[in-house]
Formats: sequence, structure tokens, C-alpha cells
Amino acid sequence: MKPSKIFAWSIAALCALIILSLAILALINSHDTGTDNWKADERNNKTVHLAGTISGLKPKNVRVYLYGNHHPHADTLHYTIKVKHGTFSADVPLSDNEAYFLAIPEERHYSAYLFQRFFADQDTILFEVNFPKNARDINVSISNPSGNNLTYCFLKDSKKKRFEKESAEIDDYYDRYVDGHQYTEEYEKALELAYNPKTEDKALRDSMVLLCSQLSMSNEHLTPEGLKYEQMHDTLSCKRLDYTREYIESQPPSLAGFLIVAESLEEAIPLNHDVPFWIDTYRNVYRKKFGDCFLQQYTEDLLKRQSVYEGTKFYDFTLPDAEGNRLALSQLIDGKPAVIEFWATWCGSCMIHRDMIDKVHKKYGGEAFTVVCVANEVRNDRQWRDELSKEEHAPGWYDCLAMEPNHYVSAEYGLGRAASGTFVIDENGIILKINPSEEYLRQFAEEHFRK
Repeated sequence: MKPSKIFAWSIAALCALIILSLAILALINSHDTGTDNWKADERNNKTVHLAGTISGLKPKNVRVYLYGNHHPHADTLHYTIKVKHGTFSADVPLSDNEAYFLAIPEERHYSAYLFQRFFADQDTILFEVNFPKNARDINVSISNPSGNNLTYCFLKDSKKKRFEKESAEIDDYYDRYVDGHQYTEEYEKALELAYNPKTEDKALRDSMVLLCSQLSMSNEHLTPEGLKYEQMHDTLSCKRLDYTREYIESQPPSLAGFLIVAESLEEAIPLNHDVPFWIDTYRNVYRKKFGDCFLQQYTEDLLKRQSVYEGTKFYDFTLPDAEGNRLALSQLIDGKPAVIEFWATWCGSCMIHRDMIDKVHKKYGGEAFTVVCVANEVRNDRQWRDELSKEEHAPGWYDCLAMEPNHYVSAEYGLGRAASGTFVIDENGIILKINPSEEYLRQFAEEHFRK
């Protein structure tokens, strides 16, 4: 073949390769097939056009997830949309019976994600993402929402407006007193030794990991200002839940309502605020209403981790006492009013609360209520036995030990890895109050002492 023809063929092949590369690049920019799991999901019964603008930050993509996983990984990733020049756009197959996240990687927060919940009952959904300079939070909104999106966005916006002043006061408190001083010096030093790669002493590193865990579980990792800040946040969260309850009671059942109930249940459980209402609303109104959707599975998983709450019967267990005798909670209570106290010798706040319960119990004795204490000790029970040898209690006081692998008892009571928790039980075995105040416990004792 003549050199001129070889050159012409080479040029033609190169052009074809460039065109093919550009086509592939365009496809990748609009749709990341490596993270697309939609084709195998038969529940996606429509296509929705998702588009939006982003200002104030420059993520490379936005992502779509099913609701229910707050820490998304590749196995739950459904769709990736590339961002170009601050805009994104794609036609995505979605289901009418699912709730979704639009996730925006927040580069300023080390690849953390910001989520906007949405539903597929609109043909086109337009998002606006804005992160103004010097702003505390990123703003994500849906333009002209309708249907479920309108129901959900209305509550979100009205709550923001209703509690704007209190939120600003909490932010101001953080800026004035907490920023840079949220954690105790002991906790920060332990944290540095526990997770610093330069800490070569494995025994020291392990002991610091344990100390960090113990301090955080007892809230002793926080400074007084840090603790007050968290308490202010919890108080505001309870007010938000009350506001949300009024809203959900005024609305007919909907997929947006289901999402609101699931989110509220998740928030209410650690706060122990109005949990029975959210569980009953789910069970009586929303369970199976939208089929076997991912939101349904997620809410069921929440309930599995919360078998005990105010209004339910106590969870029975059998644990050893200091002599090794196996004690069953149901036999110790035996139809009497009781207090179950979870504590640990390494938890300072637990010891203070234990002393309060002991003081009330000594005044009224076992005639008023029985006390069953469960010690969440780690690795050994030496400190626990030393502490018991120093104490004297009125009749009707029992101490049990929950060493590994018996921490399932705390989990059944919704404590997770937390050391402390107090449950007041009536003579029928129903939990009346979780984490009562001293005043409540005294009133409870007086009422049952008179009987």
C-alpha cells in the first residue's frame, strides 16, 4: 500500500477513535453505568426527569439513593448524575411507591453527604442547591413541588420558619461558648492517643479506645458548655417532634406521611420522646400500605432495635448476681412495682443516678418498689465487686452483672452501647417512665407505698 494511503487510513482511524471516545465520554458524563443498579429493579415503573443547579460548591456528581441508608455505600447506590458547570440533568427510572435521597457530596466536609428527600410523583423535579459564603448550612430545595413532594417540603419549610429563632439562639451559643471547647481535655487526649498512627504501643492504644468509649457513653466526654449545647439541641428536637405530630395528625395518609413518620420515629427513639405515638401511627396506619417498599423494611428494622418503650411490657432477662446465682427479672419483680437501673462503675453520671435511686428506695423500702440493677461492665468485674462491697441497700434491691457477651440486655432496652438507663415499671409489668427525675421517682414511691 502506498504511504499516502496508509497515512489517510491512519488519519481516518484516529478520527474514528476520537469520535468514539467522545461518545463514550458523553455517556459517562450523563450516566455512571458502574454504579447503576436500576435495570435489575422491576419496581421502577416510570421515568422522572431530575435536574438542578448548584452554587457555592463544586461537586463532581449528585447521586440518587433509596431512603433508608444514611451512610450510603456502593451496594445501595442507584444512580449517579454528573455535574457540569454547576448543573445536572438526567432521566431516571423511579418507583411511585418509594422515597428517595438526592445526595450531594459536600467537599467542605470531607466527602460527607447532604440529602434532599423526594418522591417520584412528578414528571420533572427541579432542585436548587446553594451554599452561600459564611453560611452554616447548605440549602437544598425543590422548585414548584406537588403531590408528596409538596406535603414533605411544606412541613420542612414550616418547621424551619417556626423554629428559626430558637435555632439561631443555639447556633449563637455554639459560636460563643462551644466552638473549640466542646470536648473535655481528657477525652481529646485519649482520642489523640487512640487513633494516632504514631501511637505504637498497642496496649496503650486499646486502653485509650476503651476510655473514649466509656467517656462518650456516659456523656463525660463533653465540657459543661458542650453538654448544655447538646441539651439545647435535644429540647429543640422534642419541640420539632411535637410540631410534626400535629402536622401528621392533620394530613391524610400518604407516602410523604410515611416518610415523616419513619424519620420522626428514628429521631424520637434516642430522645425517648413520644415514641408510642410514632410506633402506633406506623403500625395502625402505614404498615404494608405501600407494599414491601424499602421504607417499609427500614421502619421494621427500626422497631427491631426498639422492643421496649413507655407503654410496653418489660423485657425479661436472666443474669448472675455477685455470688453467681442466676436471677430472672420476672421472678424478682413478681407482680410488684419496680425500677430497672442500668449502670456501670466506670460511668460517673451513672454513679450519681444510682445514689439518687438508692436514697429514694431507702426512704420507702421494698414495700414501695423493687430495684433491679444491671451493671454493664467491660472486660472484668473487679471494680463492680469492689463497689458492691462498699454499699448497703434496703431490702428489695438486687444487683446483676451484664458482661460480654450479655450486652444484648441493654440492646433490648434500646440503650445500644450506652451504659445508663432507668425504667419505672408498674405492678402489671408496664413501663411507665424511662429515665425519670428524682421528683417523679418520689411521687411513684409515695403512691405505691400508700397501697
